[in-house]
Amino acid sequence: MRLAATAERARIARELHDVVAHSLSVVIAQADGGRYAGKADPEAATGALEAIAATGRQALTDMRSLLGVLREGGGEEYAPSPTSPRSRPSSRTSGPAVSTST
Repeated sequence: MRLAATAERARIARELHDVVAHSLSVVIAQADGGRYAGKADPEAATGALEAIAATGRQALTDMRSLLGVLREGGGEEYAPSPTSPRSRPSSRTSGPAVSTST
């Protein structure tokens, strides 16, 4: 039983790391893009801020869900906030489209 609990805690720690690392990567990319777009394209900057907010909300929802397993009684589910999206935006779909030309 003790070994199973230790393995489960390690799995949860890895998942928390993945949630936080992915979410922060998206937030940083969106913040940088929004900062550069802010003066030339305020609408793109607003889109970046919306993506940052959505990513942060989803990360909190995911973390609450994972941490619920560690609480006494384990497995409690926490409802997402009413404004949180159902799916995490990926770095490819969150924010304005980018194109390059040579």
